[in-house]
Amino acid sequence: MHVNGLQPETVNKNSDIRESNFGILTVLRASYLTFGAVISPVLLGYWHPDPHILFAFVGIGCLLVAIAAIQRVRSGSRQAVDLMLGIVAVVLLPVSLIISPFKDDSALYGLYLLAGIAAYFAVSSFRANEELPSWSLLLGGVTAFIGLFGMAGVPKFPVLSDIQSFFPLWTNTLLNNPSGFAPNEVAGILTLFVPLSMAVLLFADKHQGRTPQRTFGLIAAGLILLTWLIAQSRGAVLAGVIGCAVALLWLGRRGIIACAAGAAAAILAGFLIEWERIVQLVSYNRRFDDPLRLFTGRDEIWAGAWQLFADFPVLGTGFNSGSVLTAAVYPRGIPGRGAPPTDAHNMILQTGLDFGVLGIVLLVTLFVYLIIVLYRSAALSQPKSIERIRMAGLLGGIAAFVLYNLTDCIALGSRTGIIFFLWVGLAVHASHTGLFPGKRFAIVTVIVALAVTAYAAVPFCKLEMYTDVLPRLGKGNRTEIRITTNKCEPTRQWYAGYLAHLGGSKQRRDSLWLARLEEKAPPIAYMRRHVPRSLTLSSEALQRYPHRAEVQFWVADAMLSTDTSAAVTRYLAGLSLDSSDGLAWLHLGDALIQTDTVGAFEAYRNACFHNDPGLNGCYRAGKTALLLGDTATAISLFETSAWVEANALADSLKRHFEHGNSGAVK
Repeated sequence: MHVNGLQPETVNKNSDIRESNFGILTVLRASYLTFGAVISPVLLGYWHPDPHILFAFVGIGCLLVAIAAIQRVRSGSRQAVDLMLGIVAVVLLPVSLIISPFKDDSALYGLYLLAGIAAYFAVSSFRANEELPSWSLLLGGVTAFIGLFGMAGVPKFPVLSDIQSFFPLWTNTLLNNPSGFAPNEVAGILTLFVPLSMAVLLFADKHQGRTPQRTFGLIAAGLILLTWLIAQSRGAVLAGVIGCAVALLWLGRRGIIACAAGAAAAILAGFLIEWERIVQLVSYNRRFDDPLRLFTGRDEIWAGAWQLFADFPVLGTGFNSGSVLTAAVYPRGIPGRGAPPTDAHNMILQTGLDFGVLGIVLLVTLFVYLIIVLYRSAALSQPKSIERIRMAGLLGGIAAFVLYNLTDCIALGSRTGIIFFLWVGLAVHASHTGLFPGKRFAIVTVIVALAVTAYAAVPFCKLEMYTDVLPRLGKGNRTEIRITTNKCEPTRQWYAGYLAHLGGSKQRRDSLWLARLEEKAPPIAYMRRHVPRSLTLSSEALQRYPHRAEVQFWVADAMLSTDTSAAVTRYLAGLSLDSSDGLAWLHLGDALIQTDTVGAFEAYRNACFHNDPGLNGCYRAGKTALLLGDTATAISLFETSAWVEANALADSLKRHFEHGNSGAVK
């Protein structure tokens, strides 16, 4: 059979299993089905087995994946993905479970990861054909349906929030998630399917096959786009739009016209709605003059996660332990920002925390591999064929997914991660033979990964961090860390002081962290967050680093309860060095509110316009404006706040004082 002009021998047989292996294949499929049926109650949260049973399930899953990977190689597969995922399941996951300080939790999420990899190998066992992209669309439609009727409501944008409220929560109960699925996670995984859906809808007249099949494909595509939009994820929408552009530019004149029409519509909307209002909506009503501040909050998450990864680069911190340890050891600077994040908000960084540098190399290689394969497949297909539409949609999907995961994260050990692995299986096995970089690509990747891992282990005292430090970060383990004289001593001093702090040993903590201040690049910001009122540590830091704004703020925090005037002086000194610290402006306002109301108002207003820490800056500035009799300014500040209650207060003031005339605060 010819596929879009290709000769029969070029049709992908890369994932075909030799007939002589039919018996083994049957056993493998039966094993997958049996294993999946047994662990499904665990994955859905209906069964919480004993940890020993959980680890037994993980062991069985690793064994099944190992057999599947070996069988794929023996059957003639040239898929580099087989080897990469086999290494993750058989080598990296067991090691990460062994070193994890929270083994029970790690084992549960390890089971999610194994389920995803097993799903990939299950898809790989089917003969590849040109209909596999349609199965990808079906997978996206099912995912969108689950998300649409199970997504937690988050009021972000007026119209989209109203639309979302029409859909009752059904699937979240079925899948044992009472609070509903995270909208960002739903939108993030749908970025894989959005470009294909857009291409399918725009080129519906080129669809082949039976009418019911075409109709169902169009319904699935529409459902995917609807759920993706009403999830109201800024990162997912931006990534999806770029992915759609990548896909449509492959599709000739009609695709280019569609991209141009979309750009024109965006510009027209900007003029009709006003760009300033659009920016306020996208930035959740904050008036930022710096576009990078749209990532406010993420920068702190990234900084903490990166610091933790730098401490444990060789093997990571144990599977799914990174978020817990980051929140504990390297907390965010703004209290009250909400629950600690469940991931690093960057898939590459999260994988580094899970598996170390080897995991990062394998993940980046997987992304590069998918882009190469899908790019070549799209280039080989005929320009106006249905295959070109499908392959361009898949290429746009991986581009959108990678972009989304730069500012957010679909963790490998999550439920949505299973969908990602299924998509990978469908995408790579829909491509053509001869396009895969093959085993040589995989072997070179493994060699590079091992070399990078060895480099990360130098000096080799870093390996002692896994025997002497990481186990003590688990629940209830507060034994002292021995201090050595090797190159890793500064890091060990930090963790020894942290454990002493948890154990209530103030004297030992101070002695260790004072010594840490003498070393290169001390983590002053995190010392300040753990002990904001320590005058001993902050004063020593001031002597050594008088020109660092964060040190001035730390001393001010420590003085605030005993000497308000001196604290104000320190806040002003720090703000002269760095005027963008919203938390310092907020604390300055708190220090001035009793003696200088106008000064407090200015400080609160600066906090409002510099990230609005804890959602308190705009609110307190508005309340202070009311004290000063400036209702108009108060309303404006309450409207600027991202806090819903502050917005409601602005609406209430408008109703009561819409005919008033208040002067501006001088």
